[in-house]
Amino acid sequence: MKIIFIGTGKFGAQILEKLANSQFKPDFLICPPDKPVGRKQMLTPCAAKLAAQKYNLEIAEMNGLKSKAEFFQNLKPDIVIAADTNFILPKQILEIPPYGCLNVHPSILPKYRGPAPIQATILNGDEETGVTIIKMDEKIDHGPIIKKKKLKIKNKKFTFESLRDALADLGAELLTDTIPQWIKGQIAPIKQDDKKASYTKILKRQDGLINWQRSAIQIERQIRAFNPWPGTFSFFEHKGTKKRLKVIEAKAIKWQQQSNQAGKMAIVCAQDALILEKVQPEGKKIMSGKAFLNGYREVSQLIN
Repeated sequence: MKIIFIGTGKFGAQILEKLANSQFKPDFLICPPDKPVGRKQMLTPCAAKLAAQKYNLEIAEMNGLKSKAEFFQNLKPDIVIAADTNFILPKQILEIPPYGCLNVHPSILPKYRGPAPIQATILNGDEETGVTIIKMDEKIDHGPIIKKKKLKIKNKKFTFESLRDALADLGAELLTDTIPQWIKGQIAPIKQDDKKASYTKILKRQDGLINWQRSAIQIERQIRAFNPWPGTFSFFEHKGTKKRLKVIEAKAIKWQQQSNQAGKMAIVCAQDALILEKVQPEGKKIMSGKAFLNGYREVSQLIN
């Protein structure tokens, strides 16, 4: 069976690697071109491309698929699998593979359609999440559900990266179990209930600004959800200059516990308090909250 994989980020790359080590090794990867990254703007391949190179897959780099139907026709795929990609597949491409185009999405659809389902799960303090495999249609995360599997996350302090990795493993396992049943016609897709749909948005850097009028647990979730992108930050005034303080790790504590945190950087929030465990002042390296306090003794509060 000829399999085309479409992916970009690390969630997709992990699924691609699991497939490459199974009986369903893809033949071809479609991904975006290398992009400039960092201060030196060095051209850097996406995570999915690095995974494909590791397993010697053929690779095509594209900015979009709008006029690529003939390219897909020439590849003659039996099935297309997409995970962690911004590509929208037009109808002409969706109709080419005999077993359709499947997408692995890191939420229990129709909840959290769109580009940031993992971050939304952490931000909202959900007690469970999971992965859903759908047969793709022309709308984003809208197609009928083929299979889904839940993951209990209550009381677990997942960060974006740790939850992404857990869901990628779950998604890859579900996918390799599902493909044989799907191609044998043993699964009847179930239409999503659009009335229950919720949506996520593309994250922007400004989304990481901390509002200290929120509760400590809400801010802690924001920090866990937005590391590494867009990051969470506040500002402080140092020698008359307003500077950014990036918050890397933090822990919400009850107000009554505050007196037990001597020497630590504790911020009183609208409800309870937040211990800043790792921070990064503008122009400096990552340091502990205690080291920040020692180095900036004149700073008495953080500002928006």
